[in-house]
Amino acid sequence: MAKTISVGDRTLEVKSVMIPISELIPNYNQPRLHNTLDLGLRKSIKETKGLVQPLLVERITNDVEKLVEGVKARYKKFGDTTIPEFLENVKPKYLIIDGERRWANSVRILSEDPNADYLKLIPCDVISQSLSEKDRYVLWVSIHRMRKEWRAMEKEAAARHLMRLIPDPASAANILGVTVRSLQKLIDTYEFAQRMTKKVGPKAISYARETLNLARKIRTEEIENAIVDKVNRGLIVDPVSIRKLREIVKYPEAKEEFLKPTGTIETALAKIPKKEVSLSRSARFKETVVQFRRIIGDYSWREIQAWKGDPDLLKEIDYCISLLQDMKKAVA
Repeated sequence: MAKTISVGDRTLEVKSVMIPISELIPNYNQPRLHNTLDLGLRKSIKETKGLVQPLLVERITNDVEKLVEGVKARYKKFGDTTIPEFLENVKPKYLIIDGERRWANSVRILSEDPNADYLKLIPCDVISQSLSEKDRYVLWVSIHRMRKEWRAMEKEAAARHLMRLIPDPASAANILGVTVRSLQKLIDTYEFAQRMTKKVGPKAISYARETLNLARKIRTEEIENAIVDKVNRGLIVDPVSIRKLREIVKYPEAKEEFLKPTGTIETALAKIPKKEVSLSRSARFKETVVQFRRIIGDYSWREIQAWKGDPDLLKEIDYCISLLQDMKKAVA
């Protein structure tokens, strides 16, 4: 059945068909930085006995072997063996533009239960137009922008790649839905995060954001290099603690302690006069509350709804609500 769909400012002609899962493969050039396997999503797929939302795909016109090897390499990097094993005996005919998570989790279900016949044919919208690599990427970004499904570092990675595909900053920023200034900040954050992925992986983006939020007069090259080194060596294990450098750099002895090879945020704070540390505790606690709110806000509602009915999670949420209400009463 032929129809049209709107993605951002694009209108695509598509044909809705059922396609064997063995004929589908994701685009390894998309900025997927995490393993797509998700227990909650698999539970949902099993309950509905198939996929409710069709995958957006196009016919493959380029080197199939290169695509297969690229996807295998990406999932091996994630430490996953299910996808590489599945791709050993397939002949993909369609490239997934949107729906890699649904495809990957369907493959996992089939690997665990080969009799799950409801997943052997996947509902797909096949794009009629011929797409360039730029078109595919812009579509991917537009879809994620609408759904607000950015995971750690994906939005920053998308900003950097968009600037490579579309040299005009204003156009790239418009596609991502940000200002030109915000676009450059995303790129700078991504590139800085790449310097400290050794120990914390994709979580490095949180450390990069906190570092680049420091005032420029605080964030000297010496301080930046020290942060990178200490994150990579596991001496800084909480990105929020980087904010404490605002206090540390005010005191030469504390700053000197932090810059030592063995210095940490904690040992540097110990060099600050006790009175000063005491005066700043309320401000640091406020920053902790703000960071908690931001972390919770990073999860999409689609992802949260997949955990519906989890008794342990509900118990922890109730505990947090009770604790925050008590704190509010105390402060009020």
